[in-house]
Amino acid sequence: MTLDLVIKIVFSSILGFIALNSFFRYHFSSERFVTSAIIIFTVVLYFFRDGNNKEYLMLIILGIFVTTVFFRILYDSKKEYGYFLLNINKEEYNIIREEIMTRANKLEIKEENIIFQNRFPHILYIKKESGKKVRELIKEIDTYVAKKKKTFSMRIYWHLIVVLILIAAIWRF
Repeated sequence: MTLDLVIKIVFSSILGFIALNSFFRYHFSSERFVTSAIIIFTVVLYFFRDGNNKEYLMLIILGIFVTTVFFRILYDSKKEYGYFLLNINKEEYNIIREEIMTRANKLEIKEENIIFQNRFPHILYIKKESGKKVRELIKEIDTYVAKKKKTFSMRIYWHLIVVLILIAAIWRF
């Protein structure tokens, strides 16, 4: 019962953050390993929600944590950084891309070291640059996007509706 309540609270918190972040844009970017760990953690919690096999659950969560730290250290040593850009749509993609390139030039980050995925505009990959410069660039982009005028579009409206339905389903069943 207690584990079930904790899982419902964790799911609701994650969904609430996603819903509020879609409009207020507290965090525009998310580091790839942290985001992946949160997604895997959420899926694992879902499958162990009945409360059985708590020992396996703790081992799996520990494994997720250790794997995340290992890959983060490995890729930081290779100077390869990946980010998920949250809440970006096709109309904003070119504006955000230009802003990233402008700010990268100010920070003396080479354009050829920044890789955009045209098919997946939510993925940003930066290689062969110092971690300090990359983190500063991402912080500037987060600040830029957070200060942009917020518009409440139909996309955000439906996003909120879906999140509220999911939260209601979580607490109902």
